[in-house]
Amino acid sequence: MCRDRLDRNPFDLDAMFTLAAVMARTGDIELAIDMVEGLLAVNPEYPGGMRLLAKLHKMQGNDEKWKEYMKMAAAVSEI
Repeated sequence: MCRDRLDRNPFDLDAMFTLAAVMARTGDIELAIDMVEGLLAVNPEYPGGMRLLAKLHKMQGNDEKWKEYMKMAAAVSEI
């Protein structure tokens, strides 16, 4: 369903977010990170985008990027 929506509208941010979450659950962490980074390039304040990106980096064991994106997520939440 998400891929169909993205075929029709490659900038469907909700579909990108959902597909990234599915990718993460199936172990495609790198693809999920790419998807979320693309989403955030379109809308840096997309709700949950920074937090998902932080979680994905944590899943990879990258604590530095996790901390960086969690700080960014907190900053976006305060806006």
